[in-house]
Amino acid sequence: MDITLPFHFIHHDDDIGEALSQHILTHYPTELDQITVWCNARSHINSLQKALIKQAQQHDIHAMALPEIITLNDWAWQQRQSSAAIISETEKNLILVEALRENRNFFKTHNIWSMASELVKLFNECTLAQVPLNNSQEAFEAVLNSGYGVNTEHAEQAHSLHHISRESEILYNLWLAYREQIQARASCDPMEHYVTTLSQLPATQKNAYYVVNHHRFHACEIKFLQHIHQHKALQIFYPDIATSSLTCKHHPHAKLLDHTNTDHNDMYSPLDIIFDESVDLPQRIHKLSQEFPNGTMFDKLSLYTCHDNETHVRAVCMQVKSWCLEGRQGIGIVANDRLLIRRIRAVLEEEGIFPKDLGGWSFSTTSAATCIEILLDAIERNFNKGSLLTLLGSPFLSRDVAYRDQYYIFKHFLSDRNNLNSDTLGTFRQLAADCFNSQELPNELIQCLDNLAIASQALQTMRAKGEQNLHKFNTNLFTLLEDLGIENKLSNDAAGVQLLDTLTQSNNFVQASGLSINWSEWRQWLKNIFEKNYFISNVIDEQVTICGFEHIDDIQLNHVVLAGIEERRLQSVNTQRTFFNEKVRYELNLSTTSENNAINFVRFRQLVESSQSLIMSAEIEQNGEQQSLSPWVTMIEYFSHHSYQKTIINSDLDHQLTQQLIYQQHSYSDPSVPPHVKDSAHLLSHNISSTKYQSLLDCPYQFFAKYILELRTQSISDDLQASDYGQLVHSCLKEFHFDDNAAHFSDQTHKQLCDLLETISIQQFNQASFTSSSIQGWLQKWLATIPHYVSWAEEKHQDWQAIQGEIWCEKSISDEYLLQGQIDRIDQYGRQLGVIDYKTGSTIASGKSVENGEAVQLPFYALLKSQISQVEYLPLGDRDKVKSKVIIKGANLEQLKQQHSDRLSLLYHEIKDQSLLPANGDKDSCNYCDYEGMCRKSHWQE
Repeated sequence: MDITLPFHFIHHDDDIGEALSQHILTHYPTELDQITVWCNARSHINSLQKALIKQAQQHDIHAMALPEIITLNDWAWQQRQSSAAIISETEKNLILVEALRENRNFFKTHNIWSMASELVKLFNECTLAQVPLNNSQEAFEAVLNSGYGVNTEHAEQAHSLHHISRESEILYNLWLAYREQIQARASCDPMEHYVTTLSQLPATQKNAYYVVNHHRFHACEIKFLQHIHQHKALQIFYPDIATSSLTCKHHPHAKLLDHTNTDHNDMYSPLDIIFDESVDLPQRIHKLSQEFPNGTMFDKLSLYTCHDNETHVRAVCMQVKSWCLEGRQGIGIVANDRLLIRRIRAVLEEEGIFPKDLGGWSFSTTSAATCIEILLDAIERNFNKGSLLTLLGSPFLSRDVAYRDQYYIFKHFLSDRNNLNSDTLGTFRQLAADCFNSQELPNELIQCLDNLAIASQALQTMRAKGEQNLHKFNTNLFTLLEDLGIENKLSNDAAGVQLLDTLTQSNNFVQASGLSINWSEWRQWLKNIFEKNYFISNVIDEQVTICGFEHIDDIQLNHVVLAGIEERRLQSVNTQRTFFNEKVRYELNLSTTSENNAINFVRFRQLVESSQSLIMSAEIEQNGEQQSLSPWVTMIEYFSHHSYQKTIINSDLDHQLTQQLIYQQHSYSDPSVPPHVKDSAHLLSHNISSTKYQSLLDCPYQFFAKYILELRTQSISDDLQASDYGQLVHSCLKEFHFDDNAAHFSDQTHKQLCDLLETISIQQFNQASFTSSSIQGWLQKWLATIPHYVSWAEEKHQDWQAIQGEIWCEKSISDEYLLQGQIDRIDQYGRQLGVIDYKTGSTIASGKSVENGEAVQLPFYALLKSQISQVEYLPLGDRDKVKSKVIIKGANLEQLKQQHSDRLSLLYHEIKDQSLLPANGDKDSCNYCDYEGMCRKSHWQE
């Protein structure tokens, strides 16, 4: 490539807009309308115009025609004469998805939607870089061989040749399909149009052309600028940082330097010395202290480090809030990590600061897109309990306070119904009718379920049919959103409005496509739309700007937090691409990681040089592993210490965070002692179960929260949990022992009994309304236990015969309270009754804890029936052994029954007499308590 481009490098201390204006007014004061300025982004146009007007006024020019200031891309589109329709990036993706589906053997294990997006980006780059894909596969393969540095004559490189041949075959064939489809649509590819426009001189030529702040030129742009330079005056204005020794060899402009005309060559920055790799470190340390003896640049810099993400975010937000309170302007947060930006922005908004986010955030992170996802997820899961309750609780589906009240009642109603005979929308519609059957007023939740059943029918049918037209999927989605009233709610939500516009535009692009896809592929298409399109909030505080590195060129920031200066965040790493390594990308004039880092270094230095104060923050630990800082920051810290014996470490933020935490702790009500309550007798139920009794003994405050205030947690999951497993095992054993076709121990062999219980178990588990994947794991655990259980049951049957299972028992104690509970199994031996309590978990109460009164369940069951003379646990958690444990009988059991009866009566009367219900704080009890947030044990004084 001929190196002929004229760069005009501007010193880092100078404003590039002012430098450009001075140059234009000096050389062309009366010919401004004969000048074109190509800037890097549309956001630069206004600032360049203002700089030019300001400089003109200083030159006593008060009336003038401004030059043409425009981006190069917009200028190219102004030259367009064709009326052909423009093909969108969405349509390109669809074309490549079709091509990938027809050539599925190319990428058998890849997500074709992600692969299509990567190929669109690659083909766009190749078009701009003028990579010869149009010639032939052989020509393209030769280019790749050269790029990879493979010699076709060396036999030992046969494996590499095969890989390259395969890569060139795949890309060439996909490229052909891609180009043929674009031509068949009689569409104009924006990239092709851009390249074609730049291949010729402007129809109306100006006297001079300027290019401002472009970080990288594509091959087609380089040829165009070379052509301009041969015929007209051309100047490329760019920061002189690009010529520094650290940057120059990697920067994309390094290949284009013809001559430099740098203003103020006698001036340079401490950073020029720090990053001059051509000089040894000791010499640079000495030179820096000699030429900049005061080290004033380091006074505005500070470095804050911490060990976790949340502390990092809080520190950044505290500093920004402090600057806001001081009334500072031009406050900015710059980060190269969108997840970090997202968290910082969320915390700032909680503080009432709404920063201008130049990058926005993907729709997939908004509640608007989440609403659509959970709606489609519910359809996909056939409206099972977990997905349905999540959907019904969405704010985009709820109507008013009455609906929300009904939703929570219904959710509570379903909390104990895990084993439904069927798990469909019709089932839950009937359950809702049972739940609200006593209400005479119209029930909005039931109406919502009815609407949902009707409105979702079209998409349910499409899901079942297999492949359908993409446009039809989208049309039915819009209809569903409208029928459920979700579209109206989205139209009143800032992110929802932009999301609907994006979906409408995307659907318009695919309307002419004949692409047929299945349900899962459509879901993936929607996820790509949600992930790759961004929501920009209109509620902003102009005082604070938050952005990524790519936006630094667009703004002027005075007080900056550069968040996330770890090497993994601040500098690009080699991206995992399917095609082309870094060497090949360099040879093909595509962007490389080293070039991206060189550009980011220019931006980093501009930030350091131009800001009035700069705080650099980092997390020096992640998941227990030490994280290294960016070498750019490390070098600055190193020279500050060795040249001036100054530290740039920021300790103030840690102190402020500590003070904030102390203030927050003191601002709460006094948490120094365990809480206790009384005056709750009027809320006390007269029904007492073994779990209530146990909770009262473990922690009276827990009993108060759970059973008097009824603040019970409700966990809804589509996966089978340990508690659900226990219920299923109980159901299996009840059917095995007590149904019409129950086991006959005297007539059936051990194998027949095992087969019977296995058949019952498989049927019970498979009928349960949970995901099949979660069911199978638990089922296999139980099936492995069955032979051992049957062996125990056969031995038990020799003396005791099972007579009842899952039996509900109640016993009144005078007229004051009622004992009640469900006993797993009652056996009979002569006139004696025995209770067996199944335990499917891994832990059971010890015999000692039962005998000393700490564990109450077995004696409580004995209180329910006077004939019970023996109680025992039967652990079923160990699949290799089933054996009765903690057998209490005879006089020991009678003594325990009397003691528990006396204690229950005493406790009940104490509560009725307004006795305190304190939080015990017992370690074992607290481990299984859901109310730590109420008693706040962690805040008690030791």
